[in-house]
Amino acid sequence: RVKEASANGSVVSFDSFQKTFGERVRGIGHILAMLSPWSDAKYLKRVWCLFEAWTATTTPGCTLEFVMPNQEAKDFRQSLRESALDQVWRTLGQVRVQDAQASVVEDRDRILELIRSSRKGYRGLNLAVIKRLQTWFVETAAGYLRPTLEQEAEPKPSSTSLCVEIVGLLVDLGELQDAESMCEAGICVCRAAAASADADAEAGAAFRMHWAILWMHAGRVAHERGNLELAFSHFEQCMTIFRGSGMERCSEAAAAVRRMGVVLREQGQFERA
Repeated sequence: RVKEASANGSVVSFDSFQKTFGERVRGIGHILAMLSPWSDAKYLKRVWCLFEAWTATTTPGCTLEFVMPNQEAKDFRQSLRESALDQVWRTLGQVRVQDAQASVVEDRDRILELIRSSRKGYRGLNLAVIKRLQTWFVETAAGYLRPTLEQEAEPKPSSTSLCVEIVGLLVDLGELQDAESMCEAGICVCRAAAASADADAEAGAAFRMHWAILWMHAGRVAHERGNLELAFSHFEQCMTIFRGSGMERCSEAAAAVRRMGVVLREQGQFERA
């Protein structure tokens, strides 16, 4: 339609183009986006694909699902074990539709012009796709980790560390129910592992650190839900573990204390804060 309008000397507005494209995407209903390689997917570098992803995330009645070939899924799981989650998170946050390509240069230029002239522009599309991509990433990582937490005969600090990272990212995304569920599982594992006589000193300290931070994340979940009393209680539990482990001066403990102060101020308890 864009090309036909151009040939006729008329202009298709972004709203009209989006409406027509959205109707077609809605007609499909379920968009599968192939990520291969998962860490540098071609899908995220093609302007038509990004526009499709954005349309799917903003069209009622339509879902966008990211999928990986089997080998990519194995590489993904390996990366979770070897890489810091926040590094992968930042990589996935670098989507820029204005840098995307198309087989036909004219298509690219026209789509980008339509996006640029829309109310939310490039930034709106980029943020929408990034949020969906990061949500997929964290949910997929959580799906891989949960069986590990439940089935490991001897929990490893690397598993509970990954749990801490995933829960934190879930809270950041506003996925509070998933964050709470994963947090509860992690707290149970850390508590048992920290008390185990089999844990050496270094591992025991790591489990106690992760245990405390998970309580802090539980407090964040309660805070986001507006339950200030429960949030403060969870932050207190976090600090109890830190103090009992001699870690009350670490940066994570300082973060917990700051969050306690925020809750007290919101409760109007300014002197205690």
